Amino acid sequence: MKPIRIFFLFCITLSGIVSPCLLPAQCTSFTTKTAIYDTTVRGTGNDNFSFNMPLFNPSAGTLISVVIKTNVSVGYSFQAENTSNTSRSINIGVGRYDYLSGAALSNSNFAGNIQSTYGPYNLAASDGVSNSGSDYIANGPFSFLNHAIVLNDSITSSIANFLGSGTVHFDYFPSTYSSIPQNLTYNFSATDTVQFSVTYYYCNTSTLPTGIIDFSAVKESNAAIKLSWLTENESAGRTYEIEKSSNGKDFDSLAFISSEITADKNARYDYFYEIKNEDREKLFFRLKELNEDGTISYSEIRTVALNMETTNGMFLFPNPVSNNFNVHFTVQGNWQIDIFSADGVLQQRDFTANNNSANIFFRKRLAAGVYFLKATNLANQEISATSFVIE
Repeated sequence: MKPIRIFFLFCITLSGIVSPCLLPAQCTSFTTKTAIYDTTVRGTGNDNFSFNMPLFNPSAGTLISVVIKTNVSVGYSFQAENTSNTSRSINIGVGRYDYLSGAALSNSNFAGNIQSTYGPYNLAASDGVSNSGSDYIANGPFSFLNHAIVLNDSITSSIANFLGSGTVHFDYFPSTYSSIPQNLTYNFSATDTVQFSVTYYYCNTSTLPTGIIDFSAVKESNAAIKLSWLTENESAGRTYEIEKSSNGKDFDSLAFISSEITADKNARYDYFYEIKNEDREKLFFRLKELNEDGTISYSEIRTVALNMETTNGMFLFPNPVSNNFNVHFTVQGNWQIDIFSADGVLQQRDFTANNNSANIFFRKRLAAGVYFLKATNLANQEISATSFVIE
């Protein structure tokens, strides 16, 4: 994977004034930046790939949108032979269908399709001899796609899945195919080069003045999250507004805390947030500092994962589950993953090889309720188990 590249993005208005693109209300900078991560793979036109790309670190700023793009080049060769008793003119259709899936994608239909037609090719009547004669044609390799954008999707409404300090996983399924007429013996081969990229569009929020020397958000139990921050050179008349977000972009106010002046002008503040039933997967917290002179600044964003259940070296998230979930093991290996309903009936079995994680999609609709996951390490038959809820 190539190193991160940072760009500044401006829009030109009709009056010729430079203004920021897609700048939401809580962004206080005058530029929208982009962070681009990309990687390049090569295959036979029909090889599946997996990509692990860095998540966006919320401390860098406010994430506005995520753009996922594939830049594809395909070389194509074919051999066609007429099996009809009459001469004919034929056209060959070549297509490319690419599909992307991943737990972070709220829309499972990340797909693109490109088609081209080649010909006409004049073929004589079949002479009964394979791979030769005027009834046979071999063509290629030629360039079917040359840096074509097959996937180009922008995500703006479900960006919380792209925030954090780890990686986000994608499975990429390309398909190079042909459309041919009847009475034709046909073979083809292909090579492809795919540049896969994830672009984060974000803007900077103002960082706090030197007054705050530490800010943390920690899930202390299934019921509460503790927010703590330390200050030095505390000022009278300062107010801290605690803000919470479920997507890392849109923040709501939780509470206001006035500054406390001590003899050494250092202070510690604590706030406990009671986890609500509607809170899911991740929560994002930040401090809005309101000073007596009217100036406002923001802290870095702190992320708290809610639905990560750990049992016997395995954790499952999210929980509750809709149509898929992720399971992560503390050791890499070959795993058999079984899903049981509450009455003990096996509902689904999956396998993952030489991995420490898996993204499990339900192959049939499962009724709402409690289910159990049993994971068996096939190397030593050790078993890990946990439960989850389908809403």
